[in-house]
Amino acid sequence: MNIYTPRLNPTSTFSFAANSIARFRKTLSFSLSPSVASPQPKVTAIANKNLPRHGCTSSPPAPVRAKNREEMEVGCGATGGTDGGKKQQQPRQFARSLTYHHHQGHRLMPKWRRPQLADEPRARPQAVVLYTTSLRGVRRTFADCSAARAILRGSRVAVDERDVSMDAALRRELQGLLDARGRAFSLPQLFIGGRLVGGADEVRQLHESGQLRRLLEGAAGQDPAFVCDACGGVRFAPCPACAGSRKVFDEEEDRVIRCGDCNENGLVRCANCSS
Repeated sequence: MNIYTPRLNPTSTFSFAANSIARFRKTLSFSLSPSVASPQPKVTAIANKNLPRHGCTSSPPAPVRAKNREEMEVGCGATGGTDGGKKQQQPRQFARSLTYHHHQGHRLMPKWRRPQLADEPRARPQAVVLYTTSLRGVRRTFADCSAARAILRGSRVAVDERDVSMDAALRRELQGLLDARGRAFSLPQLFIGGRLVGGADEVRQLHESGQLRRLLEGAAGQDPAFVCDACGGVRFAPCPACAGSRKVFDEEEDRVIRCGDCNENGLVRCANCSS
């Protein structure tokens, strides 16, 4: 049995291989060329879409500029409808901010105050005097005095508290002030700047309504925790002349007499606390 074996020419085999490689290179370059060269035509095509379609496309037309602001607003507010061959124009409305307060007239203006001169004497702060009692014989009276005292201390003002149970002269003083105003004697009683404010009920009502703070605007301020170093907050101290015995020796008469500096209890009012 004879088997046919073709004879290959070395020259033809080499040329066939070279042609195959050349075709493969062409195929490879053709497959890669669209992805590399495609961006430039696409950009050109997109750019050409924005150009106007008229006879000359070499250069875009110059932009039209408005002469003034009124023409710009008219151009923005013009509508497509026509009335007698003229375009109907609507005024342009700007949105108003919801957070801006447009009523400027409602703002509170600061009150004008006259400047105080350097050589002008300063006004003396008005005195706040509270007549109370430290006796607990009547519970309601003592509770009212304690409530009025607490309200005034909470207002941070200096209070001249006068205990009528410690000095009979203070009781007579309050009795004369109430008789002059046609009022019955009761405790406590508050005076601000020499004017009678009232008792415990009036002080509570003024404090709850906020009017008491207005009445105390001209009073001197004081820390509620302040305690006098001289009397310890009692507002009375033993008489330095008789040491509380209410008796002194008179050398001229050569006998013991009644001390004229202290009260019936041998006490004097504290000079640091009293006004």
